[in-house]
Amino acid sequence: MECQLSQKQTTPPAKAESYDKSISYVRGLHKLVDVENDLHWRLDVVMGEDLSRVRKDHAAENLAAVRRAALNMLRREPTKKSVPRKQKKCALNEAYLAQVLSGRV
Repeated sequence: MECQLSQKQTTPPAKAESYDKSISYVRGLHKLVDVENDLHWRLDVVMGEDLSRVRKDHAAENLAAVRRAALNMLRREPTKKSVPRKQKKCALNEAYLAQVLSGRV
């Protein structure tokens, strides 16, 4: 007695490929949302962006750009300190501030 196995595919190859692409798209979207949430959290907590009451003309947009630039400079600085500690050190030490602003190590 021979046993024959049926080779049924539950999804056609085109649908499976489409499904794989949509899964990778969703994963990429989740990573983007995580990055955006992390950036917003850092700007809010570290830079106090949500507490800012600047509303006139383009001042809010300009300050947001300055905050993002400052955050990027502080994150690129190679010491193993937190961003708030680096901020405080910049406020207290002009040489360190110049080092962070210039991007030198």
